[in-house]
Amino acid sequence: MVGFKIDIENGFSYDGYEDPATGVVFKLTGGSNKTFDWSIHEGLVHEVAVAGGSSTHVFNYSPPVEKGEGLYAPDNKGGNRAGVSHVAFCYDPVKAKIEVSKVCTAQDITETYDGFIATNTVVVTNAGNVTLGDIALKETLDNCKVTKINGDPINPKIALTKGEFVPVDNLDLNKDESATLIVRCRTDEPNLKNTIYARGETSLGTKVSDSAESDPYSQCKFVHKTRVKVEKTCVENSVHLQSLSTDLGDLLAVRVCPSIVIYNKSTEPLKYIRVHDESIDLLAGEGGYTLDNAILYPGKEINLSEWINSYDPDSKGKLCYYPDVPRGHDRNSLHPLNEALQDFYDPNSTAFFNQVRVEAKGKWSKTPVEDSDSTYSWDEINNEWVAECPLCTCQGEECDAQATE
Repeated sequence: MVGFKIDIENGFSYDGYEDPATGVVFKLTGGSNKTFDWSIHEGLVHEVAVAGGSSTHVFNYSPPVEKGEGLYAPDNKGGNRAGVSHVAFCYDPVKAKIEVSKVCTAQDITETYDGFIATNTVVVTNAGNVTLGDIALKETLDNCKVTKINGDPINPKIALTKGEFVPVDNLDLNKDESATLIVRCRTDEPNLKNTIYARGETSLGTKVSDSAESDPYSQCKFVHKTRVKVEKTCVENSVHLQSLSTDLGDLLAVRVCPSIVIYNKSTEPLKYIRVHDESIDLLAGEGGYTLDNAILYPGKEINLSEWINSYDPDSKGKLCYYPDVPRGHDRNSLHPLNEALQDFYDPNSTAFFNQVRVEAKGKWSKTPVEDSDSTYSWDEINNEWVAECPLCTCQGEECDAQATE
């Protein structure tokens, strides 16, 4: 605490009295020099001594205050109230100070897989010695909301902006008091740093502010799990006979139209999707086939034939090819048919082989991923390869009946 004495000579000064040691200003107002009110700017008063005549009145304030009313000097020897000769204040200069901290505690992808939600714990503390009111916040991001205050959900949520301070209603902080807020921010990319600003104001209009930055990369890092999967198989009528015009005349040829489906098994959308398949002219070559502007969201799939029909109609029907000979799961062509090799041509183990490869990149992590699949799959139960584009789709007696016909 410090003391400051004011001599009253010709009434109370309208301009106030400044303590040169601290810069704190006192104002004394009254209709005469016998009774007055007082206020202090940026300070808290514990005691006021009012002298007049040959004695002094002492006014005590507990807790300390910023203003007082109706102070006066003692009566003089004649029993009348004496005029005020001087006033002494015992006070603490105000240390208006606010502190804020911010920590990212969690980061999740949105339900629509088009952004991220960072959950932050923000603590606002009155680090001064005077009550702070009109607590307000602002962010460096536009999509932040205060969802809880001191553990209690609030409704409606307080939307923060990066332009202006937004008031937090009914929040005052006494000396050493803190408030804990949950602030959730939506971002287009993960692990973005952002800053929150907190501001408070004393009853005399003094404003103080502070800021704190969160660092999601070190506090709540979001790690993408980027993965693509492709499945290539044959569906009904994928393998069929078709008349084909050649230089040698019209031939009856086998035409294979496999089904190719691309799946996103990631925690982020996939872009820059390319499909390679040397058996199919549309997908062959070094660059393969690019799905222009396609974005495949997590948990979703793209049926390549349907995508081409919708976005590349000029390529419709070009996912089919004319294989040369049936091949085994190792891609090698099969030997001429004889009794010893009869099993190689079993419909369950012989197919028109081809293999597809898909490449893509994570939208945010830029991680390259790829996967491939052929027209064979491994049967772990029976420990054998199973053809997904078999020579024929019939089995047993059904095949015998078709052969007889």
